[in-house]
Parts: sequence; C-alpha cells; structure tokens
Amino acid sequence: MLNLELPFIVSELTGNTTLRDMSVSHANRMISDIFQPAQPGCVWHLVTYNDSDGTILNRSSTPQGLGLNTVWSRGQGWATYGFIMAHRYTADARYLATARSAAECFIALTSACCSDDFVPWWDFYAGPPLGPAGPTARKDTSAAMIASSGMIELAWASPPADRARYLAYVQTTLAAVTASYLYTPAESEAVLRNGTSRWVGGCGEGEHGRWRVCVCCAAAPRVPVPTPACPAATPRFLAFRSFTGTTISSKHP
Repeated sequence: MLNLELPFIVSELTGNTTLRDMSVSHANRMISDIFQPAQPGCVWHLVTYNDSDGTILNRSSTPQGLGLNTVWSRGQGWATYGFIMAHRYTADARYLATARSAAECFIALTSACCSDDFVPWWDFYAGPPLGPAGPTARKDTSAAMIASSGMIELAWASPPADRARYLAYVQTTLAAVTASYLYTPAESEAVLRNGTSRWVGGCGEGEHGRWRVCVCCAAAPRVPVPTPACPAATPRFLAFRSFTGTTISSKHP
C-alpha cells in the first residue's frame, strides 16, 4: 500500500492511466482482503493468493510481524499512509474511511502500549498490554514516522475536530522522536535510532534504512509549527522540521 503513491504520481505526470488503474485495483482488493475481522481497522502483514485463480491461500502477520494474527506496527502505518494517498489521488470516500479506520487502530494500540512517546512496539503483540514484557518488547521508530506521515494527510481530509486530534498526536510523536531517537552526527551517519526491518529473534534490530529517513523527512515539514498546546515540542523538532522543510513539499498547508 505504501508504494501506491508512486504509480499514482507517475500516472499524473505521464497520462498513463494503466498505472492508476492498477493502483486502484490493488487498493480495492486490499480493502476486502487485508483487514482482520477480529480486530477492526487492524491489518495482516501478508495475504497470499493462488496464482491461477486469485483465491486467497492464507493471511498472516509473519514473516515481519510476530505471529499469524498479531499486528505488525509498520504494516499498520503503511495501511494508514497508503489508503490516504489513494484518497488523495482519487477522492474516493472508501479510501478515506479505510485510512481513518487504520489510523484509529494505530492510535488506540500505540496509546495502550506506549503513551510515553507514541513510538510503538515493532509488533503490537511484542510487549504489554497485548503481549508479555520481555526481550521482544522493542520499539520501532519507522512505524511511528510512517503512521505520522499518513495521519498528517488524513488530518487535512478530516473535519476540524478530527484534524486537530490527528495533528496533536503527530506533533507529540515527532517531538518525542526528535528529542529521544535521533543520532547526533558524531554517533552515526544515520538519522533515527530504534528502527527495524523485522525483529524476529533480533533480526534487523537497530537498522538505519534510507527509506526510514525518507519517511521522516516527508512527515516533519507537513506538520504545523508546534504550539503551546503541544508542550512536547522541542528545539530539535523545530530544527529538524526547518531542515527537512527545505526539500519536501505537500499538497496541503
């Protein structure tokens, strides 16, 4: 879902409607196939199809999530971002409603587990309250940044009360990330700490992927300048927002 933004953009720039049609077809299929009925708004990581007839063979949150029916936090962020991007380029109300459902799931689960900074466990079942405390309870900044970027877009497509709520959530998240999870230049050429491609037995823990930086740079300049209503705003947030804002643009204010 995260990748749909690219073919939508290319379609706009080139007039190639096939790319747009493919993106729409994929988004429509995901609405029906990727959401977990037992956990409204929450997605599986993977849906496997029969190559011959397109029927579903299985659904699960592995290999990058913790288990079959857990909620991989980065995938949940992708769902939020991907569906609101599909709405941006189509104005289809189904995508807006689906993005909102995914975002509300992300907010609820993150608030339950990690309200100190809104940076979630790499899988929401990897730590309390859905899972046990222990070595698997590791946070993933990439999930927080992807979801935040999607929620900013969602905010501008939402009524004023919801807009304020989404933006306040994002401001608090980004302020916490930039206060506690940024490397200094002396420490690393990477930007964000606590990233992971997947944390299964420690695999991929603490990675510094370039795509994570891209999402971080896309999110920060879209956020309105923090106000006194967001006391978690930090000087590092403002500096980072200023830096990224010089290179990233958005359709929204």
